[in-house]
Amino acid sequence: MKFGKSFCGILIAFCSLPLFAKPIEFPVSGLFTCEPEPIPTFIDWDETEFGRHPSTVYNHSLARIACLLSEVSYLNIHGSYAWARTKTYTLMGVKEEDIEYHYDLDYRDPQWGFDQCAFSLAKKDIAFPNGKRTIVFLTIRGTPAEASEWISNFDIGNDRKEGDVLHQGFLKVSMQIESALYIYLIKHQIQPSQAYFMITGHSRGAAVANLLAANLSHNQQFDTNDMYVYTFATPNVTTDKNAHSSEYDFIWNIVNAEDIIPTIPLNREKWEYHKYGRTRTLVNYWNVGQEKYDTYYYPKMNEYYRSFLKRDYTPFRIGPFIPIQVTRFLVRFYSTVGKYYGKVLGLHNKVSALFLKMFPIDDDEGEENSEVQEVSVEEEPEEKEPEPPQEEKEEKKKKKTFGENIIDWMNNYTGGLIDFASEAFVDMHANENYLAWMLAFDEDEVFSDLGSAQLLVRGNFEAAVFDSEGKVVARFKDSRILYRTINAPIASVQLRGTEVTIGFPANVDFTVVICRDSIIPSSVSVQIEQYDAAGVYLGKSKKQYIGSHRGIAYKVKGGTVLLDATAADIEKVKGEERASLVKAGNLNHAWDFSIVPEVNINTYGSFGAGIHVGTQMVYATGLVNTNPYKFTRSLMLISGAGTQQNLFGPLMLDVEGYFKFIWIFDEGVDTLVNYVPSLRLSLAYKPRHRFQIFAGAVFDFHIDGMNDRAFESDIIPQKIGAISFGDSVEAIPCIQFGVRF
Repeated sequence: MKFGKSFCGILIAFCSLPLFAKPIEFPVSGLFTCEPEPIPTFIDWDETEFGRHPSTVYNHSLARIACLLSEVSYLNIHGSYAWARTKTYTLMGVKEEDIEYHYDLDYRDPQWGFDQCAFSLAKKDIAFPNGKRTIVFLTIRGTPAEASEWISNFDIGNDRKEGDVLHQGFLKVSMQIESALYIYLIKHQIQPSQAYFMITGHSRGAAVANLLAANLSHNQQFDTNDMYVYTFATPNVTTDKNAHSSEYDFIWNIVNAEDIIPTIPLNREKWEYHKYGRTRTLVNYWNVGQEKYDTYYYPKMNEYYRSFLKRDYTPFRIGPFIPIQVTRFLVRFYSTVGKYYGKVLGLHNKVSALFLKMFPIDDDEGEENSEVQEVSVEEEPEEKEPEPPQEEKEEKKKKKTFGENIIDWMNNYTGGLIDFASEAFVDMHANENYLAWMLAFDEDEVFSDLGSAQLLVRGNFEAAVFDSEGKVVARFKDSRILYRTINAPIASVQLRGTEVTIGFPANVDFTVVICRDSIIPSSVSVQIEQYDAAGVYLGKSKKQYIGSHRGIAYKVKGGTVLLDATAADIEKVKGEERASLVKAGNLNHAWDFSIVPEVNINTYGSFGAGIHVGTQMVYATGLVNTNPYKFTRSLMLISGAGTQQNLFGPLMLDVEGYFKFIWIFDEGVDTLVNYVPSLRLSLAYKPRHRFQIFAGAVFDFHIDGMNDRAFESDIIPQKIGAISFGDSVEAIPCIQFGVRF
């Protein structure tokens, strides 16, 4: 009899459990969703996933629900649809009276100020065969469109503006939420040992959740096996060297490698910030096959994304390349946290001022922006104000501001680049992006561990990148990126001087051909940098030096081989093979047409200006020259031709021959001196493409009986000794300096 009662109890408890995940139609709305009403979206929910495995085992079903909760946490911004937050909880079986919202923020609070964050707590009791357990949900909102919390995001250091083990802006928020969690547990008489915890958030909310979970793991009341922590687009939070130890394996950080936010604060050189727990990276164009991404991954994900934002998803398609370059750029300018807080050039103050301009803080902020009264799921959404007539709306659309017209012009000039970039920078970080990926694919498809590598080429060179089929996907001229030739999946950037960074996915093979049409070998350095799937810097190889010239070019393998390489695979090529590669890559730029202006000054005080028209090999010269102290006496027109040869590196040699036609104004009468043959030999230094600084020697030829007056009248003075070529010809030299651009 006793056994029968026990068996019946177990049977009833078992039957009360869902036998499989139930698809529930949740109302999805968040920071960027564009529908007038929340978007009904079916998502599986199975509460028995809690406890089925310890939290150190990734659970995609729970991660999806966590991402949904992070999405609706933003709904305080759209007050009319705040009911969808409560509806989401109740559809999961939570009672309304067990939901607690902390959205009544006052940023003028003397203790916490901007270091606050909206969050919600909820609970649900569930019956298991071995007893009752309580699921406690803690959802932390990301940064809203307010300057206050954005400023807190950039508050990295302590009161002395020094780097600290924990990000101070996130830490202060996590302390407040931890206290609220303890109060909630006491209020509802929940024993941590008899509860499962789901802690989640996106962006700022993710960072706070990450820190909070790490701190709770040190509290013996909490069993980390029962703490299910899933964060999305998590910024770095700590310099703790043990952040990736097994004690934090219950924390799962899900990131999009194209997203900049998970890479800040920085993790490179003296910046050593990272996250607690483990990181999983969503698939992108660089860590899965490009064809599969285009034909399988993108279409499936985009179905969800289009339903959320009413437009197509816009990825950069270059993996973690942009976040990596942002990190490299910032580290060069702000090598330490102290410099980041600098008074004059510091980034912290500039960023704070920028967000204050973008989102001004009203005197009433904290009251008007707070949402103390929650909308019940039974209540109807608030009525909207009537929309203006269609004619009025169309009239407004026709009128564009000056800024909008400038953007339209730039879009037309760049083929829509401005619109693309604005959408891509939103999409890389939007929680709707993360939710779409999570819903579209299962765990075995949505993540990738494949990293990437970059090739740093520094010096004076021409280069082309060939794919495995021999197609040119990128070109470089005079150490300068020809951006119009860059084709995904290749990416490239030039942050300083003659240093070019070429980014490769690690699942495709490429060949980089480097050459220089110089007489003397030009030194170029090649170096590999390697990154994990999330774009975290792993290390770099030693620099390798090559010396290319007219007879020799180099092939460097890129892509797959770089990820595990300790040195670049470099092959020297010459003869017909070199000629063939140079031709295929269109790397012989000596015959490219250009117009190059010039300004110069001679040692005898004469100024000149004009242009060179043609190619590097052969160009025509047209200059006007005069002495400012004698400009009423003469005018000199110069016409001729020349050639420019690359000696080595940035050093160029010009040889030019021309005629100087000189008009001498004597007592109001124009007198034409037939001509003065001239030769100019100059060395030019090209620190950047086109721009040249040159110094040269000009030889004006005096021929007896033909151009005596040009020399006798002091138009061309003999400051330096003449060079004689017989009885009737001598060369009068002078030194000339100038710039070409």
